[in-house]
Amino acid sequence: MRSSASSKDSDSSIRFIKLPVGVLRSVFPDLPPKSGPGRGGELTAAVRRVFLDLTNFFGVPAPMRRLLEEDRASQGIASNLQYVQWLTLQRAAELERRAKAEEA
Repeated sequence: MRSSASSKDSDSSIRFIKLPVGVLRSVFPDLPPKSGPGRGGELTAAVRRVFLDLTNFFGVPAPMRRLLEEDRASQGIASNLQYVQWLTLQRAAELERRAKAEEA
């Protein structure tokens, strides 16, 4: 039986996602084929960069990142990915409003 401490530790562990290489290549079409020894090569590095970007808000400075994280929490949005999607939709709606105002 696992202790509560070990289950708590497992909740913060890194999860692995197995996807066919073709799916990953469709997301990263410009990556060169795997070269040399190792597991994943350039493709693994690209996937790691994407995950790192999502977890640190794409390199936004820490004070601004704290503001974004507070806003995400106040909106009731659970993850950074969902928050970035929400922000993108908000920006798209604003651009649509501007375009309609210019047409009028």
